[in-house]
Amino acid sequence: MSRLLDRDAIVALLTELGSALDSQGEHADVFLVGGAAIALAFNTRRATRDLDAVFEPKAVVYAAAHGVAQRHGLPDDWLNDAVKGFLPGADPNATTLFESPGISVRVASPRYLFAMKAAAVRIDRDADDLQFLYRVSGFTSVDEALDSVSEHYPPHLLAPKTEFLVRELLV
Repeated sequence: MSRLLDRDAIVALLTELGSALDSQGEHADVFLVGGAAIALAFNTRRATRDLDAVFEPKAVVYAAAHGVAQRHGLPDDWLNDAVKGFLPGADPNATTLFESPGISVRVASPRYLFAMKAAAVRIDRDADDLQFLYRVSGFTSVDEALDSVSEHYPPHLLAPKTEFLVRELLV
């Protein structure tokens, strides 16, 4: 089982990744979502096992990330883009969290993350994150939160249990 990565570990790993890329004359643009985004930007007590992101240039980043994994005893997928098929498009409210040589890191906004977690409908894994993101997003009602989910994901793509989950968790 892989170790948990907290905010400090994530920043150190991404900074090292950027340095490796910079030494090759490359620069990565990374957009973090999921637990890594929450740990970096919103809840420093949060930790994660991997970093879900989309990034460019993909092949170059994967090669450099493999080197980082080797040096730190991490699994090869510590940084991965498996989430790309679940992203609801661009996040106009994403923020750049940090930049260092070879890398720029943006994180998704709380409402974007809330929508992703609600759409995934993983009560066993995401209940605490959904409750936390609900508060951080500044929603004033469960209906407002559900409307926000529908703004990110067309209703026909949402499982019926999404609404049930959100209403049950946030009453």
